[in-house]
Amino acid sequence: MRSALVALAALVSATAAFDLRELYTFSGESSADFCAAWNDACTNYKPSDTSLFFLDTACRPGDFQGQHTDTEALASCAFTQDGHVPISENDAIASEVGGTLV
Repeated sequence: MRSALVALAALVSATAAFDLRELYTFSGESSADFCAAWNDACTNYKPSDTSLFFLDTACRPGDFQGQHTDTEALASCAFTQDGHVPISENDAIASEVGGTLV
């Protein structure tokens, strides 16, 4: 029983969580349009570093408290080299879709 607990503790401690979301403002479009443009731009982005491949994209209207859904969004665009550690491409995507980092 003790060895099972030690193994479980080792597994849990080896797990890492990454949150690459950043808060962006936008104008001139709805939050649905901004997030659709963000997700499309991220999934179709070709990084200059050709060893990177697409990992994940996320975009949610509003800030960290869920407010300002008409003018702000939490968004991230992640690529990876090893399939585990994400590398943010947020700046490139924000520039492409007209988002401004808050």
